[in-house]
This record gives sequence, C-alpha cells and structure tokens, in this order.
Amino acid sequence: MTRRGCMIVTGALLACIAFGTYAYIGHAYFFNPFTFQQDDVTYLPWSWYTSPMQVEYLVHGLPQRFLIVTDEDEVRTLFRLLKEDAATTPRDSWTNPPDAPQGWGVAIRTESEGIILQADGFVGVDDVVVLSLNDRQVLVHLSDELRKLVQQRLNQAPIYP
Repeated sequence: MTRRGCMIVTGALLACIAFGTYAYIGHAYFFNPFTFQQDDVTYLPWSWYTSPMQVEYLVHGLPQRFLIVTDEDEVRTLFRLLKEDAATTPRDSWTNPPDAPQGWGVAIRTESEGIILQADGFVGVDDVVVLSLNDRQVLVHLSDELRKLVQQRLNQAPIYP
C-alpha cells in the first residue's frame, strides 16, 4: 500500500472512531461534554447526567399524588427553565427559604445515579422553589412558564392511597 493509501485508511479509521464516540456519548449521556456548562442547576460533572432521565412530580400530604414523566424534551425544558430562573433570581434571596410547609416536589432522576436534582415547593407560596443540591440549597423564583408546567403536571398526577 502506498503512503497516500495508508493515510486515507488511517484518516477513515479515525473518522469512524470519532463518529462512534460521538454517537455513544449522544446515546448514553444527556448532555454533550463539549457544550455542557456547570452552574447552580447542573452542578454535577456532565458524566453524571446519563440517559435516560425522568421527572417525578409529587404532591405531599394525604392523599399523595405522584406522576413520572420520561419525555426527554420535558426534561430538557425543565433544566432550561430552572437555569433561566436561577440566573434571574437575586443572589441575596437564595438563603431565605419560605416559612411554610412543603407542598410539592419535582425530582430529576437517572437510572444509574438516582436523584440528581430535587426542587421543593411550599404550601401557599407558588412563586419560589428550593433546589436541594449536594451540600446546599438554592432558592429560585419561578417564571410563569415553569410555574404553569409544574402546576399542569401536578394536576395530572393520579392519587395514591
């Protein structure tokens, strides 16, 4: 084989490996490592966000209501809205959670890592949520779009005895 032929074969092999790696990452992980940005909502390394993910909506109290959504688009929308809302929430309000009992919760879970993000809402307070992160809590003011999404899902949650 000529030198040029070896270079073509090597280039094609490297392209196949690169494409295979990219396809595997796109299938196995929720976020692309080249575009992923850690912040107050996605605070873990990109490799913790494995696919598939699900969102769990829970109404606390009796009767308990619970809904699981596995739609990837909804998980992405929830992450996007939480990131936008966290970015617009004043930092000085992040340490003052409401003085009210928990009324509902939203958790994002992976099959391999378990719950990677948990948000808790409060009875009588519909404009803030507390994100429970590894070692801290972050208070986030909810946008109308996120509030409507969560309320819609909580209303759809069936009642469990």
